[in-house]
Amino acid sequence: MKVQFLEADEHYIHGTIQQVAPRGFGLMLDPTDVTKLIPASAVAGYQMERDSVGVTTDAENNARLLEATLPADFSKPYAVGATISARRVTRMELEGADVILTSGTGLVTSGTAANTPLEYSAGRLRVRQGTNEIAFILRAQLTPEDAANFRLLVERP
Repeated sequence: MKVQFLEADEHYIHGTIQQVAPRGFGLMLDPTDVTKLIPASAVAGYQMERDSVGVTTDAENNARLLEATLPADFSKPYAVGATISARRVTRMELEGADVILTSGTGLVTSGTAANTPLEYSAGRLRVRQGTNEIAFILRAQLTPEDAANFRLLVERP
């Protein structure tokens, strides 16, 4: 799985991961305990950054701003209990079933058109269902590095 953050804004959330999750996975604050991060569902969500374990302040995150926009392989997941930061990415490329829903309701297929609204479901992007909050707009399907995957270019609306 590959994830490349192309642009991000200044918004961050910090907390403790509640399930094993790959970098680039969509997260949100747990509404019952804001010290915990859970998989994003039906909200815009935030994305885990590279090397963000133990990063808990805006100053530390700002120091990583440039680094987080560089190409990186995010194939190793964070473990449950890790304290991490997540940033609101505004434009990214992502590839693989760890971060894109490829089966079930709202699955992304090779026929999913540009300008399709996407939402999060259990931390993965899928085609928006009903009136759920739009997380990203699919701008293009790109050539995947692994032919078995989908690679998407997405932007915040």
